[in-house]
Amino acid sequence: MDNKFLDRFASNGYDNNMKKKPMTIEQLAKIVKSAFDDITSRMATKDDLRGFTTKDDLKGFATKEELRSGLYDIRKDMTEEFDRVHADMGDMKRSLMPLLRFTADNDVKIQHLQNRVDRLERKVGIGR
Repeated sequence: MDNKFLDRFASNGYDNNMKKKPMTIEQLAKIVKSAFDDITSRMATKDDLRGFTTKDDLKGFATKEELRSGLYDIRKDMTEEFDRVHADMGDMKRSLMPLLRFTADNDVKIQHLQNRVDRLERKVGIGR
């Protein structure tokens, strides 16, 4: 109950510091009617609720089982695609490893050749 009801009740003669006055049935009925009137004035009516979703509107939505099934299908598709991507990455690693080794070996050979050219240029007198 809100404070309005309590205020009305207190104003009808009930106070802890005062001697209690007897209440008539008419006074009690008036208090109860006032409380109900206050509550019903704030309640939504059927017309107020018509703008909200109806049961017929909800029939177009998916059921829990349909959602679960859809999520299962999505997870299955994602898992299959991740497996394909993982397999493709493995193939790429296997293909690239020989190229990486070849490149690393050639880098070493190129460095050795560069060192030899530097020494020869210094001997001939055209080096750095």
